[in-house]
Amino acid sequence: GSLRQLTKFRAPIATCYTSARANSTAGVSQAERKWDLVAAVCIERPPYITPKLLEIEQKVMATLDEKEFELSMMNDHEIRHKRDLEKQERKRKGEDVDDGEAVITALDLEDSWRKAAEDFTPASSSTEADVKSVKREMDKPLR
Repeated sequence: GSLRQLTKFRAPIATCYTSARANSTAGVSQAERKWDLVAAVCIERPPYITPKLLEIEQKVMATLDEKEFELSMMNDHEIRHKRDLEKQERKRKGEDVDDGEAVITALDLEDSWRKAAEDFTPASSSTEADVKSVKREMDKPLR
């Protein structure tokens, strides 16, 4: 049943496809052409409202969160920050910490990133044509 329905629509689509892709498919027969079918699914889970956690549940959650944080992998920036703190501690103790590297700490990088983010001004998401189009539609009377 559904195959017959599909073949009904195949001819017009194939004709349209043939005219649009004539240059790129020159010399390729109708039987050799392949279609790419693409599908998308959006699944949304509604939020659930739960009762407030008991004191023991809160402690367990805090312990699990702490354990997860301790066992999680650190990114390069976090590793660099940790290394900077260790260098600072060794320097305070009077040990020699000369690595021959430029002294730009992770905190210096964070400050420069924060400053760059503050100076950033995003472009407008609406154009002049968008505004004119909306005004034109708003001027029309409702029927």
